[in-house]
Amino acid sequence: MRWTALHFPNFPLQVRFRKKLPPEPVAVASGGPRPTIVACCPRAATAGIRPGLTASAARALVHELAVYPCNETMERAALEGIATWAQQFTSNACLAPPATLLLETGGSLRLFGGPVELAKRIRYGLAALGFTATLAVAPTALGAELLARAGRNTTIENPATLQPALEPLPLALLDLEASALESLAGIGAETLGSCLRLPRDGLTRRFGQALTDTLDRALGRLPDPRLAFVPPRRFAAWHELPMLVPDAGALVFRARQMLVELCGYLACHSEGVTRLTVSLGHEKREPSRITLKLTVPIRDAADLTRLVHERLSSTTLEQPVAALGLVAEETAPLASTTHSLFGDGRHIADDRELLLARLQARLGEDAVSWLVAFPDHRPERAYRESDAPLTGDAIVPARHRPLWLLPQPLAIGTRNGLPWMEGPFVLVTGPETIESGWWDDRDIARDYFVAEASDGARFWIFLDQQKRWFMHGVFS
Repeated sequence: MRWTALHFPNFPLQVRFRKKLPPEPVAVASGGPRPTIVACCPRAATAGIRPGLTASAARALVHELAVYPCNETMERAALEGIATWAQQFTSNACLAPPATLLLETGGSLRLFGGPVELAKRIRYGLAALGFTATLAVAPTALGAELLARAGRNTTIENPATLQPALEPLPLALLDLEASALESLAGIGAETLGSCLRLPRDGLTRRFGQALTDTLDRALGRLPDPRLAFVPPRRFAAWHELPMLVPDAGALVFRARQMLVELCGYLACHSEGVTRLTVSLGHEKREPSRITLKLTVPIRDAADLTRLVHERLSSTTLEQPVAALGLVAEETAPLASTTHSLFGDGRHIADDRELLLARLQARLGEDAVSWLVAFPDHRPERAYRESDAPLTGDAIVPARHRPLWLLPQPLAIGTRNGLPWMEGPFVLVTGPETIESGWWDDRDIARDYFVAEASDGARFWIFLDQQKRWFMHGVFS
């Protein structure tokens, strides 16, 4: 087995601010009648604030300190969101709350180009999500977890070197009772190594089987089964913002982080999103919702960010935004031919569809549409407007057709029985006889010709049963 542990130091702060710390010193404190600091920014730490300090004592040290309440629900959701994103690297991701994620990456090395390239992709992806992590690799899940929680960015590939790497780590990482840690310290055991050197039977009698079993699991002497994280059937994320945002366009940075998370989810399912809803949470009213309908499945974070940016930039807020939500309402299979940083996966010929999606995002979904072929011989009924491109095989006319049809056929004059408009028309091809529509009382009977004017322009004209000439289309 090869376990990669990702530990997120100061996780409550990372969840709340995502690398966008405010200028003033900030900290997060636990709840209860006597709140204590659980995480603080570097500026607050420099001033002497440490986890475990009471919030009142911290404010006494730094008067301008902003203390935010701990939100375990939000932190758990963030850890699950990272696990969902990380499913693109492994099918076995395990949560180790409150701030660690375990990935079994032994089977992913060849797929992602080896251990160095895999670690690079994970780090870059986490940065795009707005997180910083300590990354440790070890043959056991608990061993990797302990190394990461100790702040060791290290890789232990050989099981024989695992124990020497774990021995210097403090016993406090094992989350023992304070009384047990104090008793162990009293006999000179403050690290895993000093504890391992104690007589095993005596250690078990005094501190219980659980301690020795934990040490054995870390070293691989006992199995360490972990419950694999199961991602949700539908991607949905909700991020509370650290402060109210009055401008919708300013939400793009946080929206991109959520879209990167979405693309990781889509990559592990080999899908792209076709319908996306962005929710803007307000303090005093129901959330505002923006829905994007995509004509093709997309799994590229940059493309999705541009589309969301177009809609947000044109959105006027009635109230400031306190939270941001993202739901993948509909997805579709999408084969990926490359393994890019965020699981990019759109096929090469999608530029037209992406342009349409951007225009729809900017102008509104009803402002832009597709013209798709329709099985009707009558030219004015051979095309339909659609909000999506035609799926399956395109219907191709049997003969050459102009790109542009006039809204209504335009009557043209004749001279010597031949069509004339500011000069004579030369009939290049034709006639093509079209008789159709008897079943809906809109029948036609026409002879169509490709005609060339004196300036070289070509038109599509027809002669009806009353021997009248009409112009119906223009060739580009």
